[in-house]
Amino acid sequence: MPDSVPKTLTETFNSLFPITVMAVGVALISTFITHFTGVTFPEMVLNALAPVISAFDNLFSTTLLIVLQQVLWWFGIHDLALGAVLDPIRLGNEMVNAAAYAQGTPLTELPHILTDSYWFVFLNIGGTASTFGLCLLLLRSKAKRFRTIGKLGIVPAFFNINEPVMFGIPMILNPFWLLPYVGVATLNGIVAYVCMMIGLVNRPAIIVGWNLFFPLGAYLSTLDFRAVILIIVLAVVDTLIYYPFFKRRTEENGEWHKNQRVIEYFESNNTQN
Repeated sequence: MPDSVPKTLTETFNSLFPITVMAVGVALISTFITHFTGVTFPEMVLNALAPVISAFDNLFSTTLLIVLQQVLWWFGIHDLALGAVLDPIRLGNEMVNAAAYAQGTPLTELPHILTDSYWFVFLNIGGTASTFGLCLLLLRSKAKRFRTIGKLGIVPAFFNINEPVMFGIPMILNPFWLLPYVGVATLNGIVAYVCMMIGLVNRPAIIVGWNLFFPLGAYLSTLDFRAVILIIVLAVVDTLIYYPFFKRRTEENGEWHKNQRVIEYFESNNTQN
Protein backbone atom coordinates (compact mmCIF):
# COMPACT_ATOMS: atom_id res chain seq x y z
CA MET A 1 0.00 0.00 0.00
CA PRO A 2 1.16 3.58 -0.56
CA ASP A 3 2.86 5.47 2.28
CA SER A 4 -0.19 7.71 2.64
CA VAL A 5 -2.18 4.81 4.13
CA PRO A 6 -1.95 4.73 7.97
CA LYS A 7 0.26 1.99 9.38
CA THR A 8 -2.53 0.45 11.47
CA LEU A 9 -4.74 0.11 8.40
CA THR A 10 -1.90 -1.46 6.41
CA GLU A 11 -1.27 -3.99 9.19
CA THR A 12 -4.99 -4.84 9.25
CA PHE A 13 -5.00 -5.63 5.54
CA ASN A 14 -1.75 -7.57 5.87
CA SER A 15 -3.34 -9.83 8.49
CA LEU A 16 -6.38 -10.66 6.33
CA PHE A 17 -4.54 -13.31 4.24
CA PRO A 18 -3.17 -15.42 7.14
CA ILE A 19 -6.51 -15.11 8.99
CA THR A 20 -8.36 -16.32 5.90
CA VAL A 21 -5.97 -19.24 5.42
CA MET A 22 -6.33 -20.28 9.07
CA ALA A 23 -10.13 -19.97 9.07
CA VAL A 24 -10.52 -21.99 5.85
CA GLY A 25 -8.00 -24.58 7.03
CA VAL A 26 -9.71 -25.10 10.40
CA ALA A 27 -13.13 -25.28 8.70
CA LEU A 28 -11.91 -27.98 6.30
CA ILE A 29 -10.29 -29.97 9.12
CA SER A 30 -13.41 -29.67 11.27
CA THR A 31 -15.67 -30.76 8.42
CA PHE A 32 -13.40 -33.74 7.64
CA ILE A 33 -13.33 -34.88 11.28
CA THR A 34 -17.09 -34.48 11.73
CA HIS A 35 -17.81 -36.40 8.53
CA PHE A 36 -15.60 -39.41 9.35
CA THR A 37 -15.91 -39.57 13.17
CA GLY A 38 -19.36 -38.14 13.89
CA VAL A 39 -18.02 -35.66 16.47
CA THR A 40 -17.03 -32.02 16.07
CA PHE A 41 -13.42 -30.89 16.20
CA PRO A 42 -13.84 -28.98 19.53
CA GLU A 43 -15.58 -32.02 21.03
CA MET A 44 -12.72 -34.28 19.94
CA VAL A 45 -10.16 -31.92 21.53
CA LEU A 46 -12.14 -31.78 24.79
CA ASN A 47 -12.44 -35.58 24.86
CA ALA A 48 -8.69 -35.90 24.38
CA LEU A 49 -7.97 -33.43 27.16
CA ALA A 50 -10.65 -34.76 29.53
CA PRO A 51 -8.19 -36.66 31.77
CA VAL A 52 -5.99 -33.57 32.14
CA ILE A 53 -8.98 -31.32 32.86
CA SER A 54 -10.31 -33.75 35.48
CA ALA A 55 -6.88 -33.90 37.12
CA PHE A 56 -6.96 -30.14 37.72
CA ASP A 57 -10.36 -30.15 39.42
CA ASN A 58 -9.51 -31.32 42.93
CA LEU A 59 -8.63 -29.51 46.13
CA PHE A 60 -4.90 -30.23 46.00
CA SER A 61 -4.34 -29.16 42.37
CA THR A 62 -6.61 -26.12 42.72
CA THR A 63 -4.70 -24.97 45.79
CA LEU A 64 -1.38 -25.30 43.95
CA LEU A 65 -2.77 -23.27 41.04
CA ILE A 66 -3.96 -20.52 43.40
CA VAL A 67 -0.58 -20.33 45.11
CA LEU A 68 1.17 -20.23 41.74
CA GLN A 69 -1.06 -17.40 40.53
CA GLN A 70 -0.47 -15.34 43.66
CA VAL A 71 3.30 -15.84 43.59
CA LEU A 72 3.45 -14.84 39.94
CA TRP A 73 1.36 -11.74 40.67
CA TRP A 74 3.65 -10.84 43.59
CA PHE A 75 6.55 -10.87 41.14
CA GLY A 76 4.55 -8.53 38.89
CA ILE A 77 3.56 -11.19 36.34
CA HIS A 78 -0.08 -10.73 35.36
CA ASP A 79 -2.38 -13.70 35.93
CA LEU A 80 -3.07 -13.82 32.19
CA ALA A 81 0.23 -15.71 31.94
CA LEU A 82 -1.44 -18.56 33.81
CA GLY A 83 -4.98 -17.73 32.74
CA ALA A 84 -4.18 -18.32 29.08
CA VAL A 85 -3.83 -22.01 29.98
CA LEU A 86 -6.44 -22.25 32.74
CA ASP A 87 -9.23 -20.11 31.30
CA PRO A 88 -10.32 -22.62 28.63
CA ILE A 89 -10.43 -25.31 31.34
CA ARG A 90 -12.38 -23.16 33.79
CA LEU A 91 -14.82 -21.96 31.12
CA GLY A 92 -15.24 -25.49 29.78
CA ASN A 93 -16.00 -26.78 33.27
CA GLU A 94 -18.59 -24.08 33.81
CA MET A 95 -20.30 -24.83 30.50
CA VAL A 96 -20.43 -28.51 31.46
CA ASN A 97 -22.02 -27.45 34.76
CA ALA A 98 -24.55 -25.28 32.92
CA ALA A 99 -25.49 -28.17 30.62
CA ALA A 100 -25.87 -30.53 33.58
CA TYR A 101 -28.03 -28.00 35.43
CA ALA A 102 -30.23 -27.57 32.34
CA GLN A 103 -30.76 -31.34 32.33
CA GLY A 104 -31.95 -31.27 35.94
CA THR A 105 -28.79 -32.02 37.95
CA PRO A 106 -28.99 -30.38 41.42
CA LEU A 107 -26.65 -27.42 41.85
CA THR A 108 -24.87 -29.14 44.74
CA GLU A 109 -24.07 -32.17 42.53
CA LEU A 110 -22.71 -30.48 39.41
CA PRO A 111 -19.55 -32.11 37.97
CA HIS A 112 -17.06 -29.29 38.49
CA ILE A 113 -15.97 -26.72 41.10
CA LEU A 114 -12.91 -25.27 39.34
CA THR A 115 -14.77 -22.78 37.15
CA ASP A 116 -14.36 -19.17 36.10
CA SER A 117 -16.97 -18.01 38.62
CA TYR A 118 -15.34 -19.93 41.47
CA TRP A 119 -11.96 -18.47 40.57
CA PHE A 120 -12.90 -14.83 40.08
CA VAL A 121 -15.73 -14.47 42.60
CA PHE A 122 -14.58 -16.44 45.64
CA LEU A 123 -10.80 -16.04 45.36
CA ASN A 124 -10.50 -12.41 44.37
CA ILE A 125 -12.72 -10.47 46.75
CA GLY A 126 -11.96 -6.91 45.77
CA GLY A 127 -9.24 -7.96 43.33
CA THR A 128 -6.20 -10.21 43.30
CA ALA A 129 -5.20 -11.27 46.84
CA SER A 130 -8.69 -10.31 48.08
CA THR A 131 -7.78 -6.79 49.16
CA PHE A 132 -11.30 -5.43 49.72
CA GLY A 133 -10.88 -5.63 53.49
CA LEU A 134 -7.45 -4.02 53.24
CA CYS A 135 -9.01 -1.08 51.37
CA LEU A 136 -11.45 -0.59 54.24
CA LEU A 137 -8.55 -0.61 56.72
CA LEU A 138 -6.61 1.89 54.63
CA LEU A 139 -9.53 4.32 54.79
CA ARG A 140 -9.16 4.41 58.59
CA SER A 141 -5.39 4.82 58.60
CA LYS A 142 -3.87 7.71 60.57
CA ALA A 143 -1.23 8.11 57.88
CA LYS A 144 -2.34 10.44 55.09
CA ARG A 145 -0.48 8.42 52.47
CA PHE A 146 -2.40 5.23 53.26
CA ARG A 147 -5.74 7.04 53.57
CA THR A 148 -5.17 8.44 50.09
CA ILE A 149 -4.45 4.96 48.71
CA GLY A 150 -7.62 3.71 50.40
CA LYS A 151 -9.70 6.48 48.83
CA LEU A 152 -8.23 5.75 45.42
CA GLY A 153 -8.71 2.01 45.78
CA ILE A 154 -12.09 1.55 47.45
CA VAL A 155 -14.33 2.29 44.45
CA PRO A 156 -12.37 0.05 42.01
CA ALA A 157 -12.35 -2.64 44.74
CA PHE A 158 -16.14 -2.93 44.44
CA PHE A 159 -15.47 -4.12 40.88
CA ASN A 160 -12.49 -6.36 41.78
CA ILE A 161 -9.85 -3.92 40.52
CA ASN A 162 -7.03 -3.31 42.98
CA GLU A 163 -4.01 -1.98 41.09
CA PRO A 164 -4.12 1.29 43.13
CA VAL A 165 -3.58 -0.75 46.30
CA MET A 166 -1.14 -3.33 44.92
CA PHE A 167 1.19 -0.75 43.44
CA GLY A 168 0.37 2.14 45.78
CA ILE A 169 1.36 0.51 49.10
CA PRO A 170 3.25 -1.26 47.31
CA MET A 171 2.54 -4.99 47.72
CA ILE A 172 4.24 -6.19 44.54
CA LEU A 173 7.85 -7.32 45.19
CA ASN A 174 7.46 -6.26 48.82
CA PRO A 175 8.56 -9.13 51.12
CA PHE A 176 6.53 -7.68 54.01
CA TRP A 177 3.25 -8.37 52.14
CA LEU A 178 4.18 -11.72 50.55
CA LEU A 179 2.55 -13.91 53.22
CA PRO A 180 -0.91 -12.26 53.23
CA TYR A 181 -0.76 -11.66 49.48
CA VAL A 182 -0.46 -15.39 48.83
CA GLY A 183 -2.20 -16.72 51.94
CA VAL A 184 -5.49 -14.80 51.89
CA ALA A 185 -6.57 -15.85 48.39
CA THR A 186 -5.38 -19.42 49.05
CA LEU A 187 -7.47 -19.60 52.23
CA ASN A 188 -10.51 -18.27 50.38
CA GLY A 189 -10.06 -20.84 47.64
CA ILE A 190 -9.70 -23.77 50.06
CA VAL A 191 -12.71 -22.79 52.18
CA ALA A 192 -14.94 -22.14 49.15
CA TYR A 193 -13.83 -25.39 47.47
CA VAL A 194 -14.55 -27.48 50.58
CA CYS A 195 -17.95 -25.83 51.07
CA MET A 196 -18.91 -26.65 47.49
CA MET A 197 -17.39 -30.13 47.66
CA ILE A 198 -19.48 -31.17 50.68
CA GLY A 199 -22.65 -29.52 49.35
CA LEU A 200 -22.79 -26.69 51.87
CA VAL A 201 -22.86 -24.19 48.96
CA ASN A 202 -24.06 -24.69 45.38
CA ARG A 203 -21.45 -25.14 42.66
CA PRO A 204 -21.22 -22.42 39.96
CA ALA A 205 -23.37 -23.01 36.89
CA ILE A 206 -23.71 -19.49 35.50
CA ILE A 207 -20.81 -17.51 34.07
CA VAL A 208 -20.70 -14.00 35.54
CA GLY A 209 -18.32 -11.13 34.87
CA TRP A 210 -15.10 -11.01 36.89
CA ASN A 211 -15.77 -7.38 37.82
CA LEU A 212 -19.19 -7.95 39.37
CA PHE A 213 -19.52 -6.90 43.04
CA PHE A 214 -18.68 -10.06 44.98
CA PRO A 215 -21.96 -10.71 46.92
CA LEU A 216 -23.94 -10.27 43.71
CA GLY A 217 -21.50 -12.42 41.75
CA ALA A 218 -21.68 -15.14 44.42
CA TYR A 219 -25.46 -15.34 44.20
CA LEU A 220 -25.81 -15.08 40.42
CA SER A 221 -23.17 -17.74 39.75
CA THR A 222 -24.59 -20.29 42.21
CA LEU A 223 -28.23 -19.15 42.72
CA ASP A 224 -27.57 -19.72 46.41
CA PHE A 225 -27.94 -17.21 49.25
CA ARG A 226 -25.58 -19.36 51.30
CA ALA A 227 -22.85 -18.40 48.84
CA VAL A 228 -23.49 -14.74 49.70
CA ILE A 229 -23.11 -15.51 53.41
CA LEU A 230 -19.93 -17.48 52.68
CA ILE A 231 -18.29 -14.71 50.69
CA ILE A 232 -19.17 -12.05 53.28
CA VAL A 233 -17.65 -14.24 56.01
CA LEU A 234 -14.54 -14.69 53.83
CA ALA A 235 -14.29 -10.91 53.35
CA VAL A 236 -14.43 -10.39 57.14
CA VAL A 237 -11.79 -13.06 57.73
CA ASP A 238 -9.60 -11.49 55.02
CA THR A 239 -9.84 -8.15 56.81
CA LEU A 240 -8.81 -9.73 60.12
CA ILE A 241 -5.81 -11.40 58.47
CA TYR A 242 -4.69 -8.17 56.84
CA TYR A 243 -5.15 -6.12 60.02
CA PRO A 244 -1.87 -6.98 61.86
CA PHE A 245 0.13 -6.38 58.67
CA PHE A 246 -1.71 -3.12 58.05
CA LYS A 247 -1.21 -2.02 61.67
CA ARG A 248 2.51 -2.81 61.62
CA ARG A 249 3.08 -1.03 58.32
CA THR A 250 1.09 2.10 59.28
CA GLU A 251 2.84 2.29 62.66
CA GLU A 252 6.23 2.14 60.93
CA ASN A 253 5.08 4.83 58.52
CA GLY A 254 3.88 7.00 61.42
CA GLU A 255 7.17 6.59 63.29
CA TRP A 256 9.11 7.50 60.14
CA HIS A 257 7.09 10.70 59.70
CA LYS A 258 7.40 11.60 63.39
CA ASN A 259 11.17 11.11 63.37
CA GLN A 260 11.44 13.00 60.10
CA ARG A 261 9.60 15.98 61.62
CA VAL A 262 11.97 15.95 64.63
CA ILE A 263 15.01 15.87 62.33
CA GLU A 264 13.62 18.70 60.21
CA TYR A 265 12.91 20.73 63.38
CA PHE A 266 16.49 20.45 64.68
CA GLU A 267 17.93 21.06 61.23
CA SER A 268 15.91 24.25 60.86
CA ASN A 269 17.02 25.46 64.33
CA ASN A 270 20.65 24.74 63.55
CA THR A 271 20.36 26.66 60.30
CA GLN A 272 18.87 29.68 62.11
CA ASN A 273 21.60 29.57 64.78
